[in-house]
Amino acid sequence: MPRVLPHAVPVALTALVLLLGGCGSDDPTTSADHAIGAPRHHRAQPATPPPSEPPAQGTGGGKGGLSKPRHQDGGKDGGKVASLFSPGDPRPTTMGAHLLTARAMPVVSKGSWRIVRNGAEDERPVGACQKTSLETIGAVSAVLRDYDGGGTLRATQVVARFADKVSAARAHGVLTAWRNDCAQRLDFPRTKVGPIVQVATHRGLGEAYRSAFGPKSGRALASGFGMVWKGRFLSIIEIAADTTTYPADWDPARAAVRRISRTFA
Repeated sequence: MPRVLPHAVPVALTALVLLLGGCGSDDPTTSADHAIGAPRHHRAQPATPPPSEPPAQGTGGGKGGLSKPRHQDGGKDGGKVASLFSPGDPRPTTMGAHLLTARAMPVVSKGSWRIVRNGAEDERPVGACQKTSLETIGAVSAVLRDYDGGGTLRATQVVARFADKVSAARAHGVLTAWRNDCAQRLDFPRTKVGPIVQVATHRGLGEAYRSAFGPKSGRALASGFGMVWKGRFLSIIEIAADTTTYPADWDPARAAVRRISRTFA
């Protein structure tokens, strides 16, 4: 039998301790790395994602922290939305399918809405605060529908498709900027532009604001302007009438925004 040298035993034991000391850790960085301050490798952080619309805006708490939309216009819209859009309806496949029918328009007066024009968006801006058409600010294509509610009551809706949701986000920002300096641009003796308010929607981002303008005396024009942004789609609607016809206690444009959002379900 070979003779083991006495000095070899502590060397072997030391080696065994060092070997066992390296086990039991899944961290690829060794203790030596920490001791000398060696840089650790981190997974590359993704680039800042493109803008996207927030989830449907709710007003009450729900399961999992989600909010369920509810009506906010003094109950005027009531349960009419459910009767106008059945959950079993087929999903729209064209831009025109996101245009509200005359029956789906919010009831403002005793008269009924009727559609007076369908077609491609033209150069005229929709709403007193808008400067140009949506195609001018980047829309690939857009369709338009004009409504007549009788008397001075009128409405126009546009649905536009953009190349991507980033382009739609930029256009949404432009619409917001136009509203912000609207009161300074309108050449009327009496002008009032209300704040943008978020609307509880079923899909996408919904917003609306009111405005009124006209002569110092006599009837002025009142209107509600609504926006629905979903992905690469952006829809706007204006409902307008003289101040004696347009409701003061609720905003038809907000009701229209909710109904437009349901077409994206």
